[in-house]
Amino acid sequence: MSGQETVLRESGEVNRQSFPAQPSRPRMLFIDNLRWTMIILVISMHAADTYSPLGNWYFEDRRPLSAAALLTFATWQMYLQSFFMGLLFFIAGYFAPASLDRKGRLQFVRERAFRLGLPVLFYMFVLGQSRSTFALTPGLRPNLPHLPMSGSNTSATGSFFRRTGHCGFASRC
Repeated sequence: MSGQETVLRESGEVNRQSFPAQPSRPRMLFIDNLRWTMIILVISMHAADTYSPLGNWYFEDRRPLSAAALLTFATWQMYLQSFFMGLLFFIAGYFAPASLDRKGRLQFVRERAFRLGLPVLFYMFVLGQSRSTFALTPGLRPNLPHLPMSGSNTSATGSFFRRTGHCGFASRC
């Protein structure tokens, strides 16, 4: 922020007054460390989904597992699922009110729609649909047995929100 603010008087004239810039608060490094640690665990969870029969992912390598390997995958995945996404949402929610107060409602919503909505829309209309088309078009899909592309073309069946990545919760609304 430049430290200047525009003031509109009742007469309609604009007056620029100089205000000292407010010092920004120091970053909470422990929160940054907590966030990147949780993101590493998210990556670990999706890597486990690739080789474990307990989840699904875009690439799957489902070879038969020993009981010990299955127990290891189950323990690790259940442990991660019990806290990591909830903790990331909690951190985001903790800082949201201050961000809303600082930016105002319109800028806050606009920024969130851009940062969150555009990637979701890109997945829903480009990546997800091309994935379904690739899976359902005979001859287009090469012999890749490890790609779990079964299912229906979501735009043709009306189950559009069911296969929208992490936005599958929208199908339950």
